Amino acid sequence: TFGLIGNTERLCWDASGASIITDCFGSPGDYAEHYATTDASIEPGDIVIADSSKAAVEAIDQGHKVSRAWIKKTTQTYQTGIVGVISTDPNEIIGKAFAVEENPRPVALSGRVPVKVNNENGAIKIGDAITSSSVAGVGMKATKPGLIVGYALSSWDENGQGTVFVKV
Repeated sequence: TFGLIGNTERLCWDASGASIITDCFGSPGDYAEHYATTDASIEPGDIVIADSSKAAVEAIDQGHKVSRAWIKKTTQTYQTGIVGVISTDPNEIIGKAFAVEENPRPVALSGRVPVKVNNENGAIKIGDAITSSSVAGVGMKATKPGLIVGYALSSWDENGQGTVFVKV
């Protein structure tokens, strides 16, 4: 990984001796858009789909046309209609015209984000495609064709649930 300081590129790492490459500046790594939800438990790392019980709406906010769409957690393996992953700390958020009671959540549109995963389809290795698992909001390694949220940038091989970074 290279970072820019002025016009100079440099390789960055954490200097602990573990040879882990990290972000040079510690800045968030994704671009996100707010979506509304009726589920206040949705949190960073959750995989979400469009909420078919709530239609997207258009409105005028301070003279600008805006739209609002609704999401909920995935609940099935290889679920269709995946919208994305809830971001932890996006670099930029668009679609901020939501009321507090709409529980806006930032869905990563592109970049790298942590995603909740389990070992339902085995160990996850760097480069594996990640899709929805049978656990609400949690991903797994994709081993057959279907919708994915992105590709793993880190590995995970434990029992239960964990987190991997994914390139959306």
